[in-house]
Amino acid sequence: MTGQDRLKKAETFAAKTQAKMDEIDRKRIAESKAIEPQRKAEQEIKKQEYGKAARETKFEKRKVNVEIASGIIDLLLDMGNEAFDVMKSRDNRKMTKEEWRQFMEVFKQGKKVSLRNVVAKVKETGQMRTD
Repeated sequence: MTGQDRLKKAETFAAKTQAKMDEIDRKRIAESKAIEPQRKAEQEIKKQEYGKAARETKFEKRKVNVEIASGIIDLLLDMGNEAFDVMKSRDNRKMTKEEWRQFMEVFKQGKKVSLRNVVAKVKETGQMRTD
C-alpha cells in the first residue's frame, strides 16, 4: 500500500466517521425535538401542582389567621361594649384607671371583660361558680 492509498483510506475513514457522528447528532436533535412538547407539558403540570399546593398552604395559614383575628376582635368588641355599659350606668362618666386596668388585665388573659366578675371570683376561690 502506497502513501497515497493510506491517505485516501484515512480520509475515507474520517469521512465515514464524520458521517456517522453527523447522523447520531441529527437523531439526537430529532429525539430532543420530539420529546420537547412532552417535557413542556410535564413541566406545566408540575407548575400547576406546585401552584395548587402553594394556594392550599396559603389558604390554611389564612384560615388560622382569621380564627386568631376573630377571637381578638370578639374580645375587643366585648371590652368596648362593657366599657360603654359601665359608662352608661354612671351617666356617661369616665371609668376609673383602676377599672380600666382591670379590664385590660382580663383582656390580656384572653377572657371576655363582660365576665370579669367571674374571672375575679375564680382568682379568689380557685373555682368557677355560676350562682
